[in-house]
Amino acid sequence: LGQLNLGLEYLDRSFSFFNINGLEDLQDIERTHRLTLTIDYKKMIWENWGFNVKIAPTMDSTLKQSVGSEDLLLNMDGLVSLNWSGVKTISKFDFGISYNTYLGQPQFLPIINYNLLIEDKWNISLGFPETRLERKINERNIISTNASASGSYSNVSSSILFNGIDSLTNTK
Repeated sequence: LGQLNLGLEYLDRSFSFFNINGLEDLQDIERTHRLTLTIDYKKMIWENWGFNVKIAPTMDSTLKQSVGSEDLLLNMDGLVSLNWSGVKTISKFDFGISYNTYLGQPQFLPIINYNLLIEDKWNISLGFPETRLERKINERNIISTNASASGSYSNVSSSILFNGIDSLTNTK
């Protein structure tokens, strides 16, 4: 049948701006809010081949005004996976495409990843948008490190005064 996963994430981000010449009253953009519902479906389709489709409607805003269409994003991933096993290893290769804010503004980006699980203790994942290294110490503890692309794309619904002359309105 496949596997359906649902997730809900809230992220409250705070930024500090120091000595930015020409910009005044930045308090309206010092805090952004992100709410994401994730719907993820995985299915094996043929022997070692599978696919994964993820849809993540997202609201990302400063919430200084009411939420509108400019505050909404639709992030999506589509992946194909190849899985195989060795004597003491399990490998997985994923490739696909994403429409996401990994690099800031929403855009289509490739996803490519090679994952290697060694003796159920080491998990090595190399690729884009995430690279990760994990070591399972015991059933309750894991040490991990990762590097990932994670952009910010929020709607700034209020105006920002620039040099006391002009203002920026409805910026991202």
